[in-house]
Amino acid sequence: MNEKLIPINELIESAHKNLVKYGYSTFTSNEYLKTWNKLNIYATENEITYYSTELFLAYSEEKFQSLSKPNDTTYKRRQYAYLIKLDEYYKFGILTSTKLSMRKIYCYDGCFEESIEVFLLDKSKFLSKARIQSYQIYLERFCAFIENNYSLNSISELTGVYIVQFIEDCKIYTKPTVYATNSCLRQYLDYLFLKKTISTKLSNVLPKINKRREKEIPSTYTKDEIEKLLTCFNLANPKEIRDYAMVLIAARLGIRSSDICALKFSEIDWEKNTISIVQQKTKQPAIYPLLKDIGEAIISYIKKVRPNISDEYIFLRLEPPYTKLGRSSMYIITEKYFTRAEINIPIGKSRGPHTLRHSLSSMLLDNNVALPVISEILAHKSSETTKAYLRIAEKQLIKCALPVPEIEREVE
Repeated sequence: MNEKLIPINELIESAHKNLVKYGYSTFTSNEYLKTWNKLNIYATENEITYYSTELFLAYSEEKFQSLSKPNDTTYKRRQYAYLIKLDEYYKFGILTSTKLSMRKIYCYDGCFEESIEVFLLDKSKFLSKARIQSYQIYLERFCAFIENNYSLNSISELTGVYIVQFIEDCKIYTKPTVYATNSCLRQYLDYLFLKKTISTKLSNVLPKINKRREKEIPSTYTKDEIEKLLTCFNLANPKEIRDYAMVLIAARLGIRSSDICALKFSEIDWEKNTISIVQQKTKQPAIYPLLKDIGEAIISYIKKVRPNISDEYIFLRLEPPYTKLGRSSMYIITEKYFTRAEINIPIGKSRGPHTLRHSLSSMLLDNNVALPVISEILAHKSSETTKAYLRIAEKQLIKCALPVPEIEREVE
């Protein structure tokens, strides 16, 4: 494959324009631009004019140790993510992200559009909307790569060499993303072979990729820290009345942020004091108790703050357009109040909504609640998922410790 010769400053300018086009805020797009401009300065100092992935990798390793210490700090991970976005734009000519809520239409360049649309329609019968959106991103990325580098006239011209090169170029992403891309492409290629659109089972050329990197120990906070978080809200402020209700639900019940943002009036039974949902992630039903403080917080929000419009969703934006909050909103909300609560948070420790779920499980373990019960409370699809929390159960793990046998020393 021929490397494209694109001056770094031109690539940065074009990528920045696309961030703005796709609805990134001025603040966020400028944060990307700052990081990219630092790369440009580095290139100038080393007398490099044209962009390349090798330049990106050399710079990120020298400045952030992104290859040798990929999970070192939140700051480094963020900087590396910004650089990955620029490299993605260089390789594929597009910016892809589940956060680009304004960009509802995915483009499948070249000769793949019809087959991909039918493939995704078939998959949508079994997969969640979030998973389908991921498939759209991976396949859009694949189509853009093929179109930019090979310009096929027909799907029948697709070869294993092109596919392998695409996966190689995807290795700038995290292992889970590469694995998911590989899996999605395997299913699509098998579909093409089954429909006799291609005569060779090209999925056989896809490499075997480890499904998961080593799982990190879940970030958790103590009961006192969670209570400190919950008392830092200004309940005279309309927005904070809404935020408090959402954070309280996550802290007390461990409900995922996506399910909180998608909570509907029809899912709350005020007479039975229950919240009944179908989880966004697992598509499994779950029933939670409507605790008194949660009920009071929701009622306070509805009566005092919520826009007076007819909408099935409970938690809405407080300014036009009055739409339901997106999945990323909960992260922004919890991060804000964790910072305000002045809780001691080590570098690299998460402040997102999922830490509230982890913290609840940790407190349950501290109270000697059995794993199957915790699995039921957190509505895990499998108890195997719950076992991950055993790594944070220090009190229980201490009980399992064995005494170190004494070793008799020989007398000389």
